[in-house]
Amino acid sequence: MEQLKQKFLEEASELLVSLEEGLLNLDKNRDDADSVNQVFRVMHSLKGSGAMFGFDTLSSFAHKLEDIYDLVRDKKLKVSRTLIDATFDTIDVFKTLLKDDSEITKEALLEKDKMLEYFNAIASGKFIDKKVEEKSDFSAVTADVEVLKENKNNELPTWHIYFEPSRDVMKDGSNPLYMIDELAELGSLKVFLSAEKIPDLENLTPDESYVLWNMLLATSFSEDEIRDVFLFVEDDSNIAIEKIADFDIIKFDEAEELLQKFDEKKYFSEKELSKLISGLNTPEGSSDKHDGAVATDDIMPAESYKHKSADRKIESPSLTTIRVSSYKLDKLMDLVSEVITTQARLEHFNEIEPNPELEAITEAYQKLSRQLRENVLDMRLIPVNNLLHPFRKLIRDLSNEYDKEIEFVTKGTDTELDKSIIEKLTDPIMHIIRNSFDHGIEPKEVRRKMGKPVKGQILFEAYYSGASIVINISDDGAGLDLDRIRNKAVSKGIIRENAELSNREISHLIFHPGFTTNDEVTDISGRGVGMDVVKKNIEELRGEIDLISTLNKGTTIRITLPLTLSIIDGLLVYINKVRYIVQMDNIERIYKVTEKEVAVCYDNVIIKEGKQIPFINLTRKFADNDAPVEPPHYMLVIHHEEMKVGLLINKIVGKYQAVIKPLGKYLRKMDIFSGASILGDGNIAIVMDVNKIISNLQE
Repeated sequence: MEQLKQKFLEEASELLVSLEEGLLNLDKNRDDADSVNQVFRVMHSLKGSGAMFGFDTLSSFAHKLEDIYDLVRDKKLKVSRTLIDATFDTIDVFKTLLKDDSEITKEALLEKDKMLEYFNAIASGKFIDKKVEEKSDFSAVTADVEVLKENKNNELPTWHIYFEPSRDVMKDGSNPLYMIDELAELGSLKVFLSAEKIPDLENLTPDESYVLWNMLLATSFSEDEIRDVFLFVEDDSNIAIEKIADFDIIKFDEAEELLQKFDEKKYFSEKELSKLISGLNTPEGSSDKHDGAVATDDIMPAESYKHKSADRKIESPSLTTIRVSSYKLDKLMDLVSEVITTQARLEHFNEIEPNPELEAITEAYQKLSRQLRENVLDMRLIPVNNLLHPFRKLIRDLSNEYDKEIEFVTKGTDTELDKSIIEKLTDPIMHIIRNSFDHGIEPKEVRRKMGKPVKGQILFEAYYSGASIVINISDDGAGLDLDRIRNKAVSKGIIRENAELSNREISHLIFHPGFTTNDEVTDISGRGVGMDVVKKNIEELRGEIDLISTLNKGTTIRITLPLTLSIIDGLLVYINKVRYIVQMDNIERIYKVTEKEVAVCYDNVIIKEGKQIPFINLTRKFADNDAPVEPPHYMLVIHHEEMKVGLLINKIVGKYQAVIKPLGKYLRKMDIFSGASILGDGNIAIVMDVNKIISNLQE
């Protein structure tokens, strides 16, 4: 049962995300019926599933909100900013109710009751300046809901529902009886059980379902709303829903014969159904179209009925997706890492003792391990859109609070990134967006005077670049005042007054710890804590951050990240008899160099193919004080920021799939190394962070 509850909690979290999306869309277009239905369906699903798994308080809360949005759907309650704001607040309330009733705190229950009282005030017209009048109760909203239900019971069409759940339906935590109870809440329901498939006692399994139901439902709810009842079982069950009359058949005594027929057989021919219904007296005011009978267009044809009901076989479902816990994916990734490490050992053994048959096995194993690695990495990729849900609401809330009108635009949100990186990106992007809001987008009056649109824009854009992903966060605001940044840096002692810095270097001063140009501290920013944290967090993900800004035009923060953190394609090299790994994606070219070229070069610059390439001689930088330094023989050309830099090394071993492991406590503080990898011979190779090496060691 705990596993089933956990599955519900996961589904509930997804439903709350869907609720937020629907509300954001509804905030843009108050008349969007699809968004209203999306919100309603979330409430409806939380109500039904919550009750099924014992979350009664949550279910009751969702039921009340469902009634409110039913009023909206019936045009009895207008969508307002107040209603949307209140519904946004319910997301936090729902999160506090996602636990067993016995574990819900008194504070959470009190908050729930206050929230319902708030909705009551909105629905009953007692809402004044975002406050609830004293002594307000549920009578007004209850009256509205009763009117709604009364209207729902006028001119009720009759639907035939055939429901044959899969045999394993109860093993998945679903209870068909709960679904039938939920159908009964939609209108008048007549149920007929068929138990023909129940096996002999010795062949019966208690947790399997062998029965099916034929039902007549008189309701004004639509087919989609009826089908929502079966939301969690529709993929594996046989379900047919067809309207058989535009009036309520069930309340007529003459319908008894028809009802009995449903108990005897599972479908009707067109002629049989027409004959049975034609004898019924139509209620006053019903459509002339029927003349006491249902038009043949509204009757399910025999062939179609046969296909959708009893004679329809349960086919093996061809599922396109399956829910897997992140814990299992992490374990699978660990196993793949061990497979790759074992592959390295196998290759090493084959090098020591060559064997043609073993070499063929090694090559086949290598291909399989690479395919396995790529598939598992692909399974861990998540669209960056998953990052954006809290930011949309953040911008909306800040816009309301600080009287700035801002549009949040997204592009490339289907671009995928490893889940471990996604999880660590939330805080950095939160800082960037808050800074864009506070420092970037100007107040409305300022923008109007500058000839800018009153509505500012924050753009989130993601796209692939080679084996990396690039995220741009741009605003069309004030941009960076480089003179002010420089003066502030001088006053804080960060740079000397006579220091010669490029515009790019000045703009990057905002990443310095404790740096801020704000003279006043606000609730959003200004404490000097933010962009340095962003830079640190991005670098911990082996990423890079850059900044492009134009005064009075806007600012773009560019983040470049690897697709994954766990396994890389690297180049295994020697520097002074110690093995290191350089990520292949960082290497643009490889040149041979001679000892003489290095000796006669000026200012650590080598000319290759007519181009000057500054270099760092790692054979000297990584040398022990007393150990002799071997001459370099190769130069790895790295594309770093806006320039190309060479790294001089002694020897190249070859390509290597590296499983990155964290460094020990003695090397952890050396940020020029991003990890270590176990080689096939059992020794360790250090994984270099070439961008950090260039930033820290370049003279």
